[in-house]
Amino acid sequence: MPSVAGNRRALDEWFGTPAGQALWSREQTVIRRLLADCFGHHGVEVGTPSAADSILVDCTLGHRVRLTVDTEGDLGGGFRGYLHSLALRPRSIVAAVLVHVVDYHPAPGSVLAAVEQALAPGGMLVVSAFNPWSPTVLRAQYT
Repeated sequence: MPSVAGNRRALDEWFGTPAGQALWSREQTVIRRLLADCFGHHGVEVGTPSAADSILVDCTLGHRVRLTVDTEGDLGGGFRGYLHSLALRPRSIVAAVLVHVVDYHPAPGSVLAAVEQALAPGGMLVVSAFNPWSPTVLRAQYT
């Protein structure tokens, strides 16, 4: 089974193809529309394509944290550590965006639990994911 980091690198490269750019353009439009009224102190995004601008750029936030997955599958950017044990102050995040993180992380439930505990009341979690039965996801999981 390919590593999480290998899958994430392949996905990031795929986002540079015409099909990937078209998908990211649609996802970006939907995510930005969902977050249009987002206001607060802290926002976090994980997995945004490396060539893309921040998905939180239009939000009225005091702090934006953009996290990436490095070659070992660990988080990089504004944080170093493991995604499933993301140490954010409880109820401190008003916007959390996971771009195709649950598709490739070995413990997506732990990731969602870590982000959920950090969300402020009324905070928004936006999860971008492939259809779990799509050929892309099945190929990534079983090749």
